[in-house]
Amino acid sequence: MNGSKGSLVFNLERMNELEYYNCDDPEDRLGFRLIQATADCHPYMGLPEGAGPRYWPVAHIIGYEHTFINTIFALCEAVAKGEQTWPSFEDGLKTQKVLAAPSPAQCECSPQVRAPGLPTGEGTWPTDR
Repeated sequence: MNGSKGSLVFNLERMNELEYYNCDDPEDRLGFRLIQATADCHPYMGLPEGAGPRYWPVAHIIGYEHTFINTIFALCEAVAKGEQTWPSFEDGLKTQKVLAAPSPAQCECSPQVRAPGLPTGEGTWPTDR
């Protein structure tokens, strides 16, 4: 993900790490940093109240299945507290609408069809996919 202040890179093949670039860093330190996201100080990696790691020691990879365990935990925790879950189904719908909209490059050279569920004038989907 790129923004005006930097970038964040997630790679599913290295799902325990993030690459972070901050445009505000001093010139002699500009570049991507590797964030090891398995320390117990990161959300979902530590037990409540700092009681230690939830899974394995730092730098030992977690698997794809752990992401589902975390999702179920967050859902159960929100239900038990009577809180709204996040993301909500409404958030998911908004995300799907964004994903259904093409990039400007696709619009310029591809035949188009309407993306279902979007108001008139917002987003089309290339038919050549």
